[in-house]
Amino acid sequence: ALTRPVPPYFQEPAKYEFSYEVKDEQSGSDYGHTETRDGDRAQGEFNVLLPDGRKQIVEYEADQDGFKPQIRYEGEASTGGYGGGGGSNGNDGY
Repeated sequence: ALTRPVPPYFQEPAKYEFSYEVKDEQSGSDYGHTETRDGDRAQGEFNVLLPDGRKQIVEYEADQDGFKPQIRYEGEASTGGYGGGGGSNGNDGY
């Protein structure tokens, strides 16, 4: 049986960008992500509102040397969690 040679597979380097934000006051959801990629290098940032009221922000770069995040926080930590509920079920840990 004769077979034809398979043509070489050509893959262009990845190149894209995306971004999204979610902010829902009723549920307390507040987070987002943005990223750009060109070839083997991606960079971006994601953020999330933590239960203590601070916003955690992770800026990153990823390339052939791995994932390199830098983490920072904005705002002051407070008790109360999402929606100020205090985080206690009234059972004092029992």
